[in-house]
Amino acid sequence: MLKRCFLAVTALALGLTTNAFALRIALPPAATNNPTSAEMIIVGKVLEIEKDTVEGPMDGNPDVKVTYKIAVIKISDPIKGAKGLTQVRVGFVENNVGGGNGGEIQILPAQPGLIQVRPAIGIARPLPGRGGAPSTTFAKDQEGLVLLKSLPKAEFYIPVGWGAFVMKKDPQYDTVLKNITSTLEVMADPAKFLKSKELAERANAAKILLNDYRNTPFEQGKVRKEVPVDKEISALIVNVLAELPWTPENNDYSKPCRSQLWYMINPNKFGFVQPQIKVVPGQPRPNFNVMMEEATTKFLKENKEKIVVEKVVFTDK
Repeated sequence: MLKRCFLAVTALALGLTTNAFALRIALPPAATNNPTSAEMIIVGKVLEIEKDTVEGPMDGNPDVKVTYKIAVIKISDPIKGAKGLTQVRVGFVENNVGGGNGGEIQILPAQPGLIQVRPAIGIARPLPGRGGAPSTTFAKDQEGLVLLKSLPKAEFYIPVGWGAFVMKKDPQYDTVLKNITSTLEVMADPAKFLKSKELAERANAAKILLNDYRNTPFEQGKVRKEVPVDKEISALIVNVLAELPWTPENNDYSKPCRSQLWYMINPNKFGFVQPQIKVVPGQPRPNFNVMMEEATTKFLKENKEKIVVEKVVFTDK
């Protein structure tokens, strides 16, 4: 049985406080966390697995050749990048899949803009040390949602990392599909959703955008940089942060709150200093969430104009 553990770094990366993920272990982000990174998103059925394998470049390292099996998928819903297509060929590496979790692991429920897909029916996971190749396999007659991307000089697509194929019979299928649709709608017109009359919708849009900005897929051989996003969008996101409480009511993290988004704006870059807990013998331990509520509220009030939301990009220089 796996030991339960508390990972502060993981909590910050997911925009959660330790109170939110106690007794949980977070998996690496699934492809569905950031659907904008996919060139093609479809719902379809595997018609066949081609008999012959195909040699092609490894994802992220085109100088290395990989042997792929090819699944032919009939498209029933061309959600993104597949308009006019009826089917698509998808390459996968058959022996690049791990088994179940083992042990008792609780996964945070899926949330709009931050989808944590648990490893259940139809969700394949990579074996350790197999980075660089697709980690999802296919079988004839499987149906579901698939996130894909192209490879240089390859006449087929590959899954966008692990979790890129969610079968229709998976309990989270409807939730994942709804969240991907919501994400693509927000990305198409971010200002519209950030100006919504409903705070929950504004907060959801901010979460989707920040998740997209900070989770740009790594590109081999390129330089990671952070560049400012549109000034209006940046200001609207910061306004949403100022409206939200640090923690949600009754610690229900399915509701929007500032702590989920705070570290995705890289506040330290703009002068924010996280308060330190000082334990005084004989005195109650200070409440860190109360301290962060006060500190972040004060910081936003005094520095709102200078905070610039940035997007991670990979460039040649």
